[in-house]
Amino acid sequence: MALSILYPQGAKSGMPDLDPRILYKLSLDRAFAEVCADIKKREYFLEVTATPVPDRATVEFRQDILKDFYRLSGFFERFASLYAELEELHAQNKDVKKTGFVLNLSGTATASSKKSVLEAQALCLKRTLLCIRSFDILLENYAPCSAGLTVFQKTCREICRHPDFEKMLAFCSKYEYLSASNIRSFRFTLDDACRIEHYELTDNQHIHVTDPDLKQKGLNIFRRTNKEVFPCQRLVLSHPGSAEKYRKLTVEAISDLSGALAAVAKQIFETFSPIYRELDFYFVALQYMRVLSEKNIPFCFPDLSKRGVCIRGLLDPYLCLSVPNPQKVVSNDVEIPENCKGLLIFGNNGSGKTVFLRSFGCAQFLAQAGLPVLAESAEIPLCTQIAAQFSEAEKEFCAGNDAGRFEQEVRELSEMVETLKKGALVLLNETFQSTSYTEGGEALCDLLNYFGNCGIRFVLVSHLHTLEEQCKTDVKILHTAQKYKIV
Repeated sequence: MALSILYPQGAKSGMPDLDPRILYKLSLDRAFAEVCADIKKREYFLEVTATPVPDRATVEFRQDILKDFYRLSGFFERFASLYAELEELHAQNKDVKKTGFVLNLSGTATASSKKSVLEAQALCLKRTLLCIRSFDILLENYAPCSAGLTVFQKTCREICRHPDFEKMLAFCSKYEYLSASNIRSFRFTLDDACRIEHYELTDNQHIHVTDPDLKQKGLNIFRRTNKEVFPCQRLVLSHPGSAEKYRKLTVEAISDLSGALAAVAKQIFETFSPIYRELDFYFVALQYMRVLSEKNIPFCFPDLSKRGVCIRGLLDPYLCLSVPNPQKVVSNDVEIPENCKGLLIFGNNGSGKTVFLRSFGCAQFLAQAGLPVLAESAEIPLCTQIAAQFSEAEKEFCAGNDAGRFEQEVRELSEMVETLKKGALVLLNETFQSTSYTEGGEALCDLLNYFGNCGIRFVLVSHLHTLEEQCKTDVKILHTAQKYKIV
């Protein structure tokens, strides 16, 4: 079974993403552009973050691994360096297999070419086994506590302490450098069915086969001999076509050895290789935590055990990471009781409503990705899905659209509603702002009532104050105050 440091063994992957642009709407992509300049790593990180997991055990699994990497100085760098070496070996192993496949397919394989493949395969497997041993030593020295890294260490230890581990290393060393100095020649005769009748070990350099009195069956490797020896002469094959049989037999024998080594290497790479890509997630996550620490921005791992939301000192990631002085960014508290269906926020334009909604959405995504949130303390329950409809973030979709803004929003929400399940969270920013107060208020009220009846929690930012009278039951209402506070 393949190892993973994103998902516990047997756990399912994250929820399907309802909207591929949802992180753009929350400005989370721009926030992490301030953290990590490596586009490839950042894109993978955002891909994982955009598919948060609804399973508490998986989220805590990631939290614990991230805490180990953050707490143990230098551990992640050494771990990632070993994985880079392992991935390089994986690429080399693929090249060796490809070379062997091409030789077999083209029918041009010779003993010499197959010997080169065997040498490369043996060297690659030997270095791979030594790399696994290095992982075992590294984890023993740093002693991480997380379940994910403990499973990784256990797997390495089982391989390295297996009775056949040293035998496999010795076997690889035997074929690592094939040359005339360590090749022994055999003389054998075949019957009519091409079965071996007789064989004997002979020296590969000196043997006299024409004079019975001087014939030697091989140099004695334990003592010197003073007998005169002569350069070896080629044996005369007794059957026509025997040379081709000998060649094929040699090629097949070397191919079998290469195949055996390749099978062992395949099992190792299938087990360990998936983690190499997953390390990009933790690379960006560690950069994120270090930047927050350097800028004295408060962050914490949220408590996922509660059913209600309680966040103290919530901050917007993009604002905090992009401004020169993040201490000037205004924080807010969020509290949504367990039995509350949703949150309505009203206020004037530019009063901080959208930033508040964005901060809350980012906190939910970060929490369900196993990452710390920008807050002094946080209790955030997990949801089954996260969806968002941001009018301001989607203006570009209206360009050249024959339908009005209201009709487009209705269509977007209709598509969203069809995919939502119980336990989902919906973020709505200035929805139906382009229509009249009466028409927009009635449509929104019906939509929010539907969400509440289906067990879907919502947070709505709006200027339609008629909703305050229409949606009173089990809904918490907040207003903007001075200096971007939400009360």
